Amino acid sequence: MQESVTPRGSVIEVATQPRAGLNIRREGEDRRIGAPVLPRGLRLTPPRLALLAAAGMADVLVHSRLRVGLFSTGNELRDPGQTLAFGQIYNSNRVMLRSLMAEPWIEITDYGILPDDPDAIRSAIRQASASNDIVISSGGVSAGEEDHVLDALKREDATLEVLKVAIRPGKPLTIGRVGGALFFGLPGNPYAAAITFIQIARPALRKAAGLLEEIDSWIPAVSGFDYPRKTGRREYLPVTWDRRDALGRPVLNRLDQGSSASLGPIATARGIAVIDPDIERISPGSPLRVEPLLCV
Repeated sequence: MQESVTPRGSVIEVATQPRAGLNIRREGEDRRIGAPVLPRGLRLTPPRLALLAAAGMADVLVHSRLRVGLFSTGNELRDPGQTLAFGQIYNSNRVMLRSLMAEPWIEITDYGILPDDPDAIRSAIRQASASNDIVISSGGVSAGEEDHVLDALKREDATLEVLKVAIRPGKPLTIGRVGGALFFGLPGNPYAAAITFIQIARPALRKAAGLLEEIDSWIPAVSGFDYPRKTGRREYLPVTWDRRDALGRPVLNRLDQGSSASLGPIATARGIAVIDPDIERISPGSPLRVEPLLCV
């Protein structure tokens, strides 16, 4: 190395005798000749693209983009910017779900807001399932008189594998197949829609897109609050933290109730803590796991 020598006119003086082979980059030391440069099922991150370029690869075969059809249901829904009449609300789920699916490997077809009309919902499901790999709806999967999604799916001969899940929030989640598409019927309440998409639907989207790496964003934490609770369902709580314990674990503060209709707590939370279904009470110092929201 130039830093290890002293120039003396037209010659150099070496202070330390170098070892044989020192500072030589040998062919095949980064990847063996004949071995795959990258295995299949990986997302092409900047370092992986650089590795492909270093191997001289100008082109690479990739999985086709996942086609996702999205629609919301409800006469009460209006898009942001429109004028609300009595009993109407803004469609926050559409904005949230589109943002959560803003990935280069996803192609979204947005079918907009569907009225509470069984025939209109059935027609949209038929059209979306014929043109997409996955169909995602929000609203209309609970037990109300105007919840027509389940009836429309049955009339389309859908195979429904899941009708409810033991989590809070997000119990009325529907999963199945309609036509050639995988179907996710998310709850209409926005916090429930966020949790069911992040925890259940999105991992399925990643596998359907050929992405084999699991996202492991959960970190150990401890509770800084007291919370007696009903057992039986896994619960996801919006939390924040401003300090850590002696082991470096975040000390979590609970943000409000985190009801299925609330957006305020999750919008201001730093993460989502999970409580296993058999735990009756969370006390200060109880071990928890938290998923930082910047990772979702």
